[in-house]
Amino acid sequence: MGTEKPKTSNVKAIKGGTLIDSTGNEPIRNSLVIIEGSKIIEVGQVGQIKIPSNAKVIDASGRVVMPGIIDCHTHISFPVTPFATTGFWGVKTAI
Repeated sequence: MGTEKPKTSNVKAIKGGTLIDSTGNEPIRNSLVIIEGSKIIEVGQVGQIKIPSNAKVIDASGRVVMPGIIDCHTHISFPVTPFATTGFWGVKTAI
């Protein structure tokens, strides 16, 4: 009826950045990454692949595009009590 919201596209195109894909390959300069929903569906250089007409274009010129980096370094396996109450494994004083 006239009150319907227009459908928003879930397609994004990240254009113009330097892509580091974490595979060990050379970076792709002037890259184009097409994302649909939460999935990367196509990767290449600008001019080699087509930007879908319904895509929201994100200009990444002068930037680096790469997968997220997660710091997995943790000490979760160490018990809390020895550190909190007695220092490092019973050592209370170091000279």
